[in-house]
Amino acid sequence: MKQILLLFTLSFLLTFSISNTYIKVSAQNLPVHNIDTGIDYATIQEAIDASNTTNGHTILVDDGTYHEHVNVHKTVKLLAADQSKAIIDGNGTGQVVSLTASAAQIAGFTVQNAEYGIFIHSSSGCRIANNTVMSTSQAGIYLWESIENLITNNTIANTSHGIWLLSYSTNNIISNNFVTNSPQGIVSSYNCNNNTIISNTVISSRLGGVVMGGAYNNTIYHNNIEQAWSYGDSSNFWDDGTEGNFWKDYSGSDTDEDGIGETPYTIDGKNQDNHPLMGMFNDFTVTWEEECYHVYVISNSTISGFDFRVTYEPAIGKAIVFNVTGEDAAVGFCRIMIPTALVNYSYTVLVDGKEVDYTLLEDISNSTHAYLYFTYTTSTKQVLIVREYASSLMLPLLLISTIVAVVFSKKKDDKLVVNYLRDLCRLKET
Repeated sequence: MKQILLLFTLSFLLTFSISNTYIKVSAQNLPVHNIDTGIDYATIQEAIDASNTTNGHTILVDDGTYHEHVNVHKTVKLLAADQSKAIIDGNGTGQVVSLTASAAQIAGFTVQNAEYGIFIHSSSGCRIANNTVMSTSQAGIYLWESIENLITNNTIANTSHGIWLLSYSTNNIISNNFVTNSPQGIVSSYNCNNNTIISNTVISSRLGGVVMGGAYNNTIYHNNIEQAWSYGDSSNFWDDGTEGNFWKDYSGSDTDEDGIGETPYTIDGKNQDNHPLMGMFNDFTVTWEEECYHVYVISNSTISGFDFRVTYEPAIGKAIVFNVTGEDAAVGFCRIMIPTALVNYSYTVLVDGKEVDYTLLEDISNSTHAYLYFTYTTSTKQVLIVREYASSLMLPLLLISTIVAVVFSKKKDDKLVVNYLRDLCRLKET
């Protein structure tokens, strides 16, 4: 009898163990994860609605397409595991993502196929970042009566309004977004005041890259815009007091060669950019010693391949590197703002390995930021900026690191490598 009881007990425990193991494996296959509770879910909405999900939790979503209308009604971080590979599809109707909680985050998703992409309703302190929103009939990202939110680093395409602030949405920051093929790019209307619209690029917006309608005291600068439209007695600031926006159709001159136009760009009688940029604005982020820095480049060339490089032997040597591309034989310019914590006074500027003269814009340079202006003939070339007193060994090491990066990235031709090797030999001889 004892043997039968023991066998029954072992059988029960084994069955229970197998059952638990099966449940655990099954849960691991579910694509939506609450990182704080360790519980997995089949859908995004199920994860948000769960009683175990509370304010402050992080919900991580695996790659795949989710045919859902998601309501974020808790203060959670809703994150895609791999940027843009988690797709939320609205099946052509309504709002793909509705955000009604404050201090929530939504990042890394592709949101598509509905009337509205991300609808922020009566919320504050939210962060909407690094999403792609496309193919919505009304708005890509839409704010209604929402304050002090950050909308940053999103790509919005094929919508009627790219980013639309409506009905007392105030004190928001709209920054570093790319909006394309939306008739109205970034829109602020009906008492949407005191917002900051900075460092966005808006193209192929036939009715207005930036539109102000019944909106006041918004600050708009460092944007790349084809044109703007203002109505409803709107009055706003189209520069920060020293720098404004790049306008595709601006025809003013820059005789003092500082990258800023000398005549205002007029939107209407109450709105003008007093300091229009002569080239497109670029904002690059550098992390150095656990601090985040911004390098700003204004140029009539296309900027690509930006990098901050460091050598440690025989001493620390730091360099800023990027490519410039323009029409063959045309004159290009760069106005660059360099945090002195990255590369300190004074500087050597090399274009395709050849040193070029630059102007230090002393009126606006200070102990924390230096502004340099230099010119060159274009095609596709590489710019290298280092400290002036880099040793005869340190500078070649930086050049070698640049050559290695060029060879392995296959972004430059043999001529550039030859130029750098030639310059390297010249430096070794000095």
